[in-house]
Amino acid sequence: MAMVLNFFDGVGELLRKGLTDYEIVSSMPVVLMWEKMIPFVEGTRKAYNDTSFWANFEYFYNETKKRQQQLASKTA
Repeated sequence: MAMVLNFFDGVGELLRKGLTDYEIVSSMPVVLMWEKMIPFVEGTRKAYNDTSFWANFEYFYNETKKRQQQLASKTA
């Protein structure tokens, strides 16, 4: 689980810093993975009182959801 979390967190960091283009990483199952990992992430954040755990993964997820909503509004 840690490997998956850290992998997506790393991709999210690259995306946040502009070191990769969203189109390159858009085919990754970020929504599925984030939604499966939420209980663990929230538990870890609560246990350590630190919301920065996997914040870049969450950023990647939020960017993906935002783009999905934009695409849906264009096609509706």
